[in-house]
Amino acid sequence: MVLFSFLFGCWLRGHLYVVIPEQPLSRLATLSSMGAGAPYFFARYLVEYEGDILSSTFEYGKAFLLTAGLLNLLAVLDAWDIASGSKD
Repeated sequence: MVLFSFLFGCWLRGHLYVVIPEQPLSRLATLSSMGAGAPYFFARYLVEYEGDILSSTFEYGKAFLLTAGLLNLLAVLDAWDIASGSKD
């Protein structure tokens, strides 16, 4: 589900966030985008994906890319709870 959401966000030409020093909230957005894991780093550094701000689906794609990262972080936290025994 995370990979589908990430690929769908790229297909919609969404934006992968990077840290902009003048904008403190860009740090949170970058962390949530990085939460997708390997697909983020593959798209950012190997493919050099940037998105297309002129696309009519830009904002939707950006939302899907952020959602993919946050879903993956939630899955990691859930796995941690199960492994530590605090959740069945």
